[in-house]
Amino acid sequence: MVAVILAAGKSERFGSNKLLFEIDGVSILQRILNAFDILAIDEIRVVTGLSDEIYRKKFTNSKITWILNKNSESGMSSSVFCGLQNISGDQPVFISPADLPFLNRKLINDMMSHFQAGTILIPRFRGKKGHPVLLDYQFVQECLHEKSDKILYDTISKNQKAIRFFETEEKGCTIDIDTMEDIDRLKAM
Repeated sequence: MVAVILAAGKSERFGSNKLLFEIDGVSILQRILNAFDILAIDEIRVVTGLSDEIYRKKFTNSKITWILNKNSESGMSSSVFCGLQNISGDQPVFISPADLPFLNRKLINDMMSHFQAGTILIPRFRGKKGHPVLLDYQFVQECLHEKSDKILYDTISKNQKAIRFFETEEKGCTIDIDTMEDIDRLKAM
């Protein structure tokens, strides 16, 4: 199984590189890498942009394949495309934004054990859809052939019958960080 982590954003609303921001002494990017660093995940593909060199130096793990998205300015779909290209084998793929600091291994393991071939599995916490999305390989191929500027969203939208929701009490699948105010809100909880 493969995980594609989308880490090419510029963190403009955050004011600095949010993926290097530490919560309880661990950076946001390290937290998501830890969540996917489990035995069943063979490869963690991290799609980067302007911070590529910084991430490569700071984060080391034999499972990581670093992928520089030279067109990261054109949006998240270009990163999804870069991350999905040249995946070997006919295997399911997780796709996740990198700014989910409370995503954990339990959710990843639970999703893998509930995944069925031919489906798109989306976690849902108390009715709210979250991340990561787990795609059967056929949908990876559809994403790569999608001609829109929202390839993942459009692939999912076109395959409603394949969607399965995984109900979870792991709230971390819905908590992303975009601004320092998000951090302040988390501290107040």
